[in-house]
Amino acid sequence: MASPRIEQGLALVTLLQAALTDAGLTKAIATMNAAEVPSGSRYGVVVVAAPELDFATWNDPTPLWEVHVVAGPATDYLAAWDTIDTIIQAFVVAQINLKTGTPGQYQPFQGVALPAYTLSLNPLDLA
Repeated sequence: MASPRIEQGLALVTLLQAALTDAGLTKAIATMNAAEVPSGSRYGVVVVAAPELDFATWNDPTPLWEVHVVAGPATDYLAAWDTIDTIIQAFVVAQINLKTGTPGQYQPFQGVALPAYTLSLNPLDLA
């Protein structure tokens, strides 16, 4: 049995993948496996990162989720940005509880850094 936060991460992946599918982005993927970034970046990859934990109460900590929206090619930032923006808009339409988005790069395990946005989410009910 996986830990509760891994189960929540998998539920978030399912939610994000549904938003991509509903938007017709059938080649884009949502995953918790960062190793999928280089091969999938052509169509867009959404990587669910391990959550930051907020220990504001004595109860279980609140996970604060971030996702990295990554696209390539690294040599064409405008094309990558277009893919990233299309994915972010799919999340807006799906009413994913987004908080902030920060542009930057995502460094895969191998290869060059790719254009990316890091999206932080408001606390989610992923039980």
